[in-house]
Amino acid sequence: MRTLISTILFLCSLCSLAHGQTCPTPAQLDTDLTGAAQAAVISLAGVNPINCPEITMSQSWSGGKLIFSDSPETPAAKGKLYEDTTLVATSGSDYNRVFLYHVNGYAKNKMKFAVLIKNRGTVAATLTVQKKGTAGPSTSFAYVGKLGFQRWLSSTAGSGVQVAAGAWARLDSTFDATQVASGNLLHGIWDYSISQPHTITICSLDAADDPITVCPGLSVLARDTHKRGTFPYADKVYDTASGVSISTSAGIQQFPIAGGTTNDENAVGIDETDDTSMTNVGNYGILYRIHLTTSHPDGQNLGFLFNPRGGGWGGAVKAMPGLLTGGVFLVPDGSGTTSDNTKGTVEGKYSSSYPNPWLQFLPTGGSSFPLRFVAVPF
Repeated sequence: MRTLISTILFLCSLCSLAHGQTCPTPAQLDTDLTGAAQAAVISLAGVNPINCPEITMSQSWSGGKLIFSDSPETPAAKGKLYEDTTLVATSGSDYNRVFLYHVNGYAKNKMKFAVLIKNRGTVAATLTVQKKGTAGPSTSFAYVGKLGFQRWLSSTAGSGVQVAAGAWARLDSTFDATQVASGNLLHGIWDYSISQPHTITICSLDAADDPITVCPGLSVLARDTHKRGTFPYADKVYDTASGVSISTSAGIQQFPIAGGTTNDENAVGIDETDDTSMTNVGNYGILYRIHLTTSHPDGQNLGFLFNPRGGGWGGAVKAMPGLLTGGVFLVPDGSGTTSDNTKGTVEGKYSSSYPNPWLQFLPTGGSSFPLRFVAVPF
């Protein structure tokens, strides 16, 4: 019995030592990462990222409000999908964001989706679409999510439109004129500014309906298992709390994204149609502005990879240039997704000449979360 207890204590001590160890970069991963192109999917064989040391991150919320419309995700009738009558004028560059993600649930007929804004002020308002990304109609839901965000990242502001006091305006007349076949997804992301208090209404419509004539008079459709609501902030600044050493001794490190963790909380808002509290699990539609402060004491390069932990995932990113070109691109490349948690998708590679890499990332519709963002010295 004493020998058995001693053996158990010895093994436990080894477990404790192992738990405190770093994750050295496997030789094959070093080789693969050295030759990997931007957005390539490579093997992480020999290391499980969630067992590697976690980089301490700090979060702060910023930006305007997020108006989130994903419920009922697949409406089978025309009606109001979401409405908020309490919105105030936007301030400075804190733009509101509309995130719309809906599928035509009609068995046979085509459908349209519209976003309307009503000026509740007493004078004319200036309404400006500051950024825009739309995709679909399509049955490739994850690709639509990736493409919509990529287009949003690449967009620029439109011209301001005057909206008379008490009048309705269409946020995107091209989008709400698009006819969507049964079973197809139409997706849109818009950042907008407006100089007066306003109402926003999102509707599903018959193909022949005029949005401004029909939408305001419709009834609100009941939620399904998906979410809708207004959330206090559309952006999150997600920073290293202290410097990160990129070195052989520090090894591979990681931090979670969109996992509802202590340092990366889920957004909490309210469904203004019935005052129900809403938690945006996965932080869909929230723009992550990620900044890392790094040092390279022994000259190792840094590879950043996305590692899926919740199922099929794909997206887009705007990344700082480094050893790769950076810019705006799909991850993984093309229309596909990745669900293999033994692999990682390359976001960027940086030498000591690029000590403070940054990226912009948004959890996109049609993908599963959380992710792990993995920092690999090579």
